[in-house]
Amino acid sequence: MTGRLDALDSLLAQFELYEPELGRALRTSPHILMLSLGESHLSAWETSSLSYFSGPSNTAAFNFFVQALHIPDPLRAALLKPDTLARGGYYSWGWDYSERLEKVHLFGSTLELAYSNRKGRSRLLVTAPLLPEAQRAAVLEWLTRRETLHALALGKPLDRAALTDLGLVPDWEACQIRPTSKTKEALETGVMFLVRLLVLYPAFPLILRGLGGEAAIRQFVENELAQREQDVQSAMASLPALPAEFWAEAALPELPLPHQVAPEMGLGAHLPPPNFWPRPEENKLLADALTRIYKNVPRKLSKLTEPRRY
Repeated sequence: MTGRLDALDSLLAQFELYEPELGRALRTSPHILMLSLGESHLSAWETSSLSYFSGPSNTAAFNFFVQALHIPDPLRAALLKPDTLARGGYYSWGWDYSERLEKVHLFGSTLELAYSNRKGRSRLLVTAPLLPEAQRAAVLEWLTRRETLHALALGKPLDRAALTDLGLVPDWEACQIRPTSKTKEALETGVMFLVRLLVLYPAFPLILRGLGGEAAIRQFVENELAQREQDVQSAMASLPALPAEFWAEAALPELPLPHQVAPEMGLGAHLPPPNFWPRPEENKLLADALTRIYKNVPRKLSKLTEPRRY
């Protein structure tokens, strides 16, 4: 596995020369590394964000996974209660600080959560069914798309429509759920952390269904590099074969020197009106100052680039 990952990293380094932003994101993302390994070990400091789970986008994604998993009605109703969704919010004064996720171990299709609340420590083991072979080709094709890999590298929640259409969210009844404590409160806390993991770690739903990322990422990068090579060869083929033919081509257009360009207001003309203070005259002072700055910049550049006479 280490040798394959080293080879993939070398391939990504080559891709980064052509696509610096995406290439760097793919090389340094922990989410991409999780998917490539097909496993993950998270300690308490890495799961601390799951205790302060908040925000409209996270809440919407949480609701989606609760519904898509087809969790039994009583448990689903408890998870979707407003006070449950607010647990861990930044301004939730009534939150129980003993409720935390201590450790996560994901290996293939089995996920183990160790967590605690005021009743004590508990564990929850979840084993999801592997994705049927008939669906894998469609999922891998989706996974090799640029927008999918970029979103995954940034840790963004996966597209909900794709998750539904591709059947990536397992059915609750098809999963093996093994809690060490079957009390209502302990089970609710464990499943709450399970759903939050699926939201904040987008590689988890894919790994749980038996998908790895190394082959998909390699295929994407190799296709991109092949296209780049094809573009280079096409550009080289369009160049004249002989030096004399090259220099006989039409001359490049004449561009004016900087000191020959008339100074203008530049970017200052496109700035929106400031609205930082309640008094209009204070906003006008800032607008006037910015206008002078942007107007004088090209003038200063013109002076600096004007040829000197000796």
